[in-house]
Order: sequence, then structure tokens, then C-alpha cells
Amino acid sequence: MTAKDQTQWNDDNLIKSLLHPENISPLEHLLDLQSQQLRQLKQQKHPPGQKVKSTELEELFFNISSDVNEFLEITPQSYPKIAFTNLMNPLLNNAMEKMIGVPLIISYGIALNSVITYLIDISSRQPTHLDNSSLLVPLIGFSLTKIMHNWANQSVVGYDSEEKKITVNNPHRIDLIPTIAHEYTHHLQGQQGYSQYGHQICKEGHARGVERKIAEIYAQTEDNNAFLLDITDTTIGELKSTYRWLCTKTKSIPNKNLLATKTIRDLDETCNRAIERFPTSHALGNTFFSIYELTHGREIYKELLQD
Repeated sequence: MTAKDQTQWNDDNLIKSLLHPENISPLEHLLDLQSQQLRQLKQQKHPPGQKVKSTELEELFFNISSDVNEFLEITPQSYPKIAFTNLMNPLLNNAMEKMIGVPLIISYGIALNSVITYLIDISSRQPTHLDNSSLLVPLIGFSLTKIMHNWANQSVVGYDSEEKKITVNNPHRIDLIPTIAHEYTHHLQGQQGYSQYGHQICKEGHARGVERKIAEIYAQTEDNNAFLLDITDTTIGELKSTYRWLCTKTKSIPNKNLLATKTIRDLDETCNRAIERFPTSHALGNTFFSIYELTHGREIYKELLQD
């Protein structure tokens, strides 16, 4: 895609593309398929998989990046660096997560307490006595929750476009390999001129699609469907979030059965919709590319990075 072509992939245009009632039917179909797959995956017994040592990380990254390059039919201009968050002592990764988790839990508590306090307050006062200051505490609570949640995500794993570096913290192969594929895709997007801002929905949806493809490849080559568990769970959570938002915007009635599956993305998506009034960029992007892939196939992932 040339820079001129990239305008069609900016956030505003993708949101407009999603905001149509005709997207509800394919979205419901996808949710049903993914939910069935997740139930089947959870019923299977999966090998636990090995842990990757820091000395093995670069070789593993070379193999994963080669698979991504082949899928996207692209020759990268350069490769990013890659490292665990703590090379000297993997146990420190767990400590970091716990340190992040403490303020995160506190912020969730503040948000919940803020809402309860606000509801008690408005129930005991006449509507004519309410003013905007009544909303201040819950707003602060939810804002703090969002800030802490974003900080937690950014502190643990991701691609740094300035340093050209991928940082990972989970040494388990079944989680690590799809994650590296996702973050490496962001590196390739940057080389093709997709900016950090204005294309977040496109970039995250595109990277989710590559992540899913690589998970499928390793599930088959290593005969271990555990590679599919996380991406399937994540996809359901993100599709549900967009589905709720889309039904609200189009004044459609959601199918509650499709919202019943609990996922690891539910909390983050709920917070984002409450504060930002939108699903996350990951959810919107995953939904857009999933629907597009359903009707047009996977060529879109290659075409997006073509000159």
C-alpha cells in the first residue's frame, strides 16, 4: 500500500466501515464459530509446552520472523532486537507482574467504590440537587483504572518503535510464539509507513490476523492445539466487545447467548467502553479484519504491506 492508499485504513474510516447493521450477522457468525472452537479446545488435553531460555530466544525469533515474512510475502528492511523483560532472572518477571498488579487492583477498587458511592449519593438526593460534581469521583476512579491498566500492558510486553525492540515476558512457547509474531508485525508495519497514531485499529487488527495464522501453523507443525487457546479466547473477547458496541450504536438487540463465554479480554474491554465509549483498538481491528477475512480471504494481510 502506498501512503496515498493508507488513508482508507485510518481509524476514522475503519470505524465508519464497522458502523453498519449489516456487520451484525457476520459478527454473530464469527462469535458462534469461535465459541464452538474454544469449547472444543478446552475439552482437549494439550501438552504443556516447553519454556524458552533467554539463550534460545534469538533463534526462535528468527524462525518466527521467517514464517511471518513468508505468510506476508515481504522482505524486511531490518529486524528488531528482542529480549525478555529480565534476562538474568526469569522469576523477576512474576515479581514485576505482582508489582503492577497491586496498584492495578487498587485502581479497580477505587473505580468500583466510586460507582457505589455515586449510586448511593444520587438515590438519596433529589434530581434537582444533582450537579456535575457528583460525577467527579467515579470519573476519577475509572480514569485511574484505565491509566493503570494501560501502564501495566505497556510495562510488560510490546514493540518499541523508537528503539526497534520487542520485549516479551512469558517464556512458554505456546504463548510466546504468537506474541512474537504479533509484535514483529508491528515492526513490519512501521517499515511500510503506518504511523503510530491514526492507524491503531488497522495495525492491531492486522497484527491479530498474523498472530492467528502463526498460531495455526505451529499448532499443526507441533501437533499441539494449545497454540490456539489464547488467540481464540482473545478473539472472542474482542468480538464480543465490538458486538455490544455495534448493537448499541445501531439500536439492535444482541444475542445474549453469544455473550455468555467469559474471556481474558472482558475486563479490559469493559473498562475501555466505559471510559472511552469505544472498544479497544485491538477489538475494533480484530473485528474488521475477521469480517473482511470471512468474506474475502487472507490476502488482505499481504496486500496491506505491499508497495
